[in-house]
Amino acid sequence: MPDTSPGRTLGAVAEGIEALGREEAAYWLGMVQHRPQPRRVLMALRIILTAARTG
Repeated sequence: MPDTSPGRTLGAVAEGIEALGREEAAYWLGMVQHRPQPRRVLMALRIILTAARTG
């Protein structure tokens, strides 16, 4: 079972964001800035990045 402690998950997300290409990072930044509920977009990004890392 993967480690899902908050510090480990945050580290995995930070590494995943840094590994994104420039265009993809710009896409996600735009999604967060222009949505009425940006936390949902950030949660989706977190799920995608941690699932890709553990799966």
